[in-house]
Amino acid sequence: MSERHLVVRSSFVNVGNKRRATHVFVLLFVLLFTFTGLVSCATIKPQAKVDPDNINLSAENVARVYAEAIFSGDDSLMIQCFPSSFSANLTDDDLLKMEKWGLQIKDSLYSTNTVLDGSLVDKTKDYLPDKQSRQYNSMRESIAESVGISPELILDIKLCTVNLLYQVDGEKKYNGASVIVYKADELWYAHGFESMS
Repeated sequence: MSERHLVVRSSFVNVGNKRRATHVFVLLFVLLFTFTGLVSCATIKPQAKVDPDNINLSAENVARVYAEAIFSGDDSLMIQCFPSSFSANLTDDDLLKMEKWGLQIKDSLYSTNTVLDGSLVDKTKDYLPDKQSRQYNSMRESIAESVGISPELILDIKLCTVNLLYQVDGEKKYNGASVIVYKADELWYAHGFESMS
């Protein structure tokens, strides 16, 4: 593991009365991955690509797709990691900003000769063991507010550690990221990154 460990707190901007991650934060995330990656072990291989129809069927699937979409600047794939109530409130201006963000990420990857090979989930655990705690309920409320749903619809919150495997100038590297995901209405969605290493 890298000696560097950065706890990431997402920057947010208002989208009407909703909130979403800014493209600046995500660009920083990708650049940190590119320049602080670890040389991967030969035994670490990416899991099979997640079928688009299966993105929201498990905590692991949505965590992997979200991390890959952020890393690669795939704005249309990233939107699939959020509930329809969130994407329905995005304006044309929001969508244009997301498209520009995606192009910036792709340009950054191209200029650093970085290619994503895939990802794998290292582990999945409960966000907090005590689902009645104040901290757990506070997270439920924060998630609900950010996507425009009722907190009671959030049935579970997990933390998935995703390893992103990629190459820079042909040299294999990987980085880990902890992704907060939640279950609402029997489907899984991404909330954001808790940390990366």
